[in-house]
Amino acid sequence: QLVHSFAILFNPVTPFASEKMLQMLNVDKSLFSWANVSSLILKKNHKLNQPEILFKKIEDSEIEN
Repeated sequence: QLVHSFAILFNPVTPFASEKMLQMLNVDKSLFSWANVSSLILKKNHKLNQPEILFKKIEDSEIEN
């Protein structure tokens, strides 16, 4: 539930990460709205999709370049 709320709240700042979170949560996009930030969207026995890494780690060598 918390990750779903974070996906909605962070969408204006990181829309690509929010989209990935929705895919991992296996949630219908129609439920992705400010009105559902505090709603209990994920019910008992809800099936999640395969988790993915949201952000790539930036190595020090990449920063130095």
